[in-house]
Amino acid sequence: MRMKPFLPIFVLAMFADPAGARQQGVASSDVVVAKAPVAPPHFRRSEPRLAPGDKVVFPGLAPFVRGETRTGYEPGKVTVFEAFTTSCSHCEENFDLICEIVRVYRAKGVEFISVTGESADKVKAWLAKPGKERVDWSVACDPTETVGREWQNATLRNFTPRFFVVRDGTLLWAGHPNMSEKPLERIVAGTWDPGAARKEFCLDATVTAANAMVDTMLRRCQDAADWQPLFDLFDQIVEQIPERAGTFQVERFGAMIGPANRVDAGYAFGRSLMQQFAGDGRVLRALARSVLANTSVRRRDVDFAMQAAQAADALAKGEDPKALEVLGLAWFAKGDREKAIECVERARSIETERKFQKQYDRTLARFRKENPGPLPPYEAKRPDGKPVAPVPATAPEGG
Repeated sequence: MRMKPFLPIFVLAMFADPAGARQQGVASSDVVVAKAPVAPPHFRRSEPRLAPGDKVVFPGLAPFVRGETRTGYEPGKVTVFEAFTTSCSHCEENFDLICEIVRVYRAKGVEFISVTGESADKVKAWLAKPGKERVDWSVACDPTETVGREWQNATLRNFTPRFFVVRDGTLLWAGHPNMSEKPLERIVAGTWDPGAARKEFCLDATVTAANAMVDTMLRRCQDAADWQPLFDLFDQIVEQIPERAGTFQVERFGAMIGPANRVDAGYAFGRSLMQQFAGDGRVLRALARSVLANTSVRRRDVDFAMQAAQAADALAKGEDPKALEVLGLAWFAKGDREKAIECVERARSIETERKFQKQYDRTLARFRKENPGPLPPYEAKRPDGKPVAPVPATAPEGG
């Protein structure tokens, strides 16, 4: 899943030998393999079928493996449905966070029900594992997968919203647990307006759908060694979602300096973006992070990243922890451990959200342990460890 729209990450798979190449003693980079053409992209903006303000019927949950059986909403009570599976590693990673959210907000009158489409026997076995005695809230089976499939798919986000917050049958908010604290605070305080939240939710939903299409297209273009359809898709998305043009232009930049291997044209495009979005700190941060942290980058222009990071920090006047962290990454890549640590410590001191505080703690631990300098550029390798030729540029340079 994609964590943040402004953090473009292209994970490029290792190049495998075509079938039979090694058996015949032929280098894979010398084998000509017929590539299936990539179908032209077709992206059109669409609205989710479920968003804050919509009515949702209480799901048919049975049985309740833990907690009292519920068949309807309790008037006036806020209920959080958590979609999970017992084998989900991502769910396990967020288990401590969910326990803490339940502890804080159940004391404020919020009810929590974790639901899964799995059998009661599987759920019981999961609850019997060490540490799961902390699950002292309701856990129920969802045989029709109303929450885990119907509600999720209706948001256009598939498996992203794991929390669905409902009161009196009205969906108030849906999203990842690590983004739930501020909405829950306002919902409990009575200051939450689901209608006002709807517009941003719908925009995020269509962005998520676009990102999923980008991921699919990237894999197809890599397989076909033809990158023009991906760049055509970016053009369509920017036209259809102009509010997030910067997001997808940065993703185009990441593809160009990464898997598409159009490095010179990519940095020229990046410099144009730096001018076009000179007043948008999110875009500037993302440009810098794409160079500094993207594992598929073919050449890391640390000076470019530093320029973007410093511009983002200047816009924020040193008060944006995200900009400070990126600036710290740039200083570390430039070889200055002291300045890198200073920036991230400052980010940690002014950050208020726990998930980012933990991220900055991990960054600081790495800065103190590792030698400063840029991450190595991506190098495609065959299964035997030898490098292979880069992906050829089959479309006009620069897309």
